[in-house]
Amino acid sequence: MSTAFTGQIFYFDSARVYHRGPLLFIPMSMQFVMMVIVEGFLISQRQKIEANYFRALMLFLVAPLIGWALQLFIFGLPFSLLGITFAALILFTNIQNRTMDKDYLTGAFNRQMLDSYMQHKIDAASRQETFSAILLDIDDFKSINDRFGHFEGDIALINAVRVLRDSVGRNDLVARYGGDEFCIILQKNDIKSVEGTIERIGKNLSTFNQSEGKPYKLGFSMGYAVYHPSIGNTAESFFRVIDQKMYDHKNYRKNKVTL
Repeated sequence: MSTAFTGQIFYFDSARVYHRGPLLFIPMSMQFVMMVIVEGFLISQRQKIEANYFRALMLFLVAPLIGWALQLFIFGLPFSLLGITFAALILFTNIQNRTMDKDYLTGAFNRQMLDSYMQHKIDAASRQETFSAILLDIDDFKSINDRFGHFEGDIALINAVRVLRDSVGRNDLVARYGGDEFCIILQKNDIKSVEGTIERIGKNLSTFNQSEGKPYKLGFSMGYAVYHPSIGNTAESFFRVIDQKMYDHKNYRKNKVTL
């Protein structure tokens, strides 16, 4: 008996024993080329994909590649199909878990993930290797909602996250702290590097306000600091520090405008 294009790809003989056909290399080659194309596309889009997602997507191809290699040298079991199925299951589980960590509106990480990650960074910090954080809120966000509606307010939140993501590195975390407040956890451990990030946020804000033509201007009040063990060993203690700095900055700007 023969199957798959009259035995050209594979067939079973009268004893129901599996045999490879002379054209088996065609589907095997197509599968390999598809994996290479996907791999190349992911690498080309690396700068646009968050580091955690990028690693998960790259690992997605490991199981199909192993299955493809086993299928090439060992026949009798559908290794390539098993590899693809296993990889799809891992990818789905990973994305589902990541989705649970995200704010549904802005796509930034949510408060639960922020608190957990901040505490992890504090627990791992030492005097030689530490981290920094920026706490921000949108200036006059209430007036955007009051004057232009809550839908436009949601758009402002989404655009704020877009500006922040464009201003930080792939390994930095952007999270929604609550309402119109956001927090960035940076891998940087010196104040000059943090201030460089602050400058990029300012430049990207200016570019956004000039190019988008919104009837309002997006702006941030910001508080930032490099974590030091003397601050305390809990996320709450560090949040209090940068929160106070943010409100000091907000009050300074208000007083400056009034004067």
